[in-house]
Amino acid sequence: MDKASQEKLIDRLLVNLKDEIERQGATIKTRAFSFSEDKRNFLDDCFVSFEELKQVLNICLSRRYLKHMCSGGRYQNLILTEEGQGRAISVDMADIRPPSPSGGDIHIGTVNASGATQIGNNNTQSIENLFVSLVDQIENSSGTEEEKKEAKNRLRSFLEHPLVVKLLGAAATAALTSLAVG
Repeated sequence: MDKASQEKLIDRLLVNLKDEIERQGATIKTRAFSFSEDKRNFLDDCFVSFEELKQVLNICLSRRYLKHMCSGGRYQNLILTEEGQGRAISVDMADIRPPSPSGGDIHIGTVNASGATQIGNNNTQSIENLFVSLVDQIENSSGTEEEKKEAKNRLRSFLEHPLVVKLLGAAATAALTSLAVG
């Protein structure tokens, strides 16, 4: 399973768990889930094998989206963490946001610019410039080298988050490749 498919399955799993908790009126600390080959409901909904689900569960455990409520099997008594619930809510909100209206055509007769100029839809230059400027400001700040490194690593984590990539698209990828972060 490729990385993009894994991320989509992680999103579906976390949203599924969040929705189940909300349907029951429970909280993330009181509702545990168990996964095994004989529990087919989630597997059937997602059309994945148990081996693929185990991969995704391992990723969720390592990223602390899920954790063990109490002892049991590797995939038994798992609870959704605040991080997992947060990702699930973010995915839900990203999916239900209405599409932005396309603004129609704008016809410009003459453009005079004395600096960098960007015209049109779906441009990434301004976003990339924002991150380049941010890294420059971090580098030129009075913080320690450790603080600067931590700030750049956090920026990298932000840009690599699946929802940020989904929302910023090519701009996030371009910003990552054009910046010497971390």
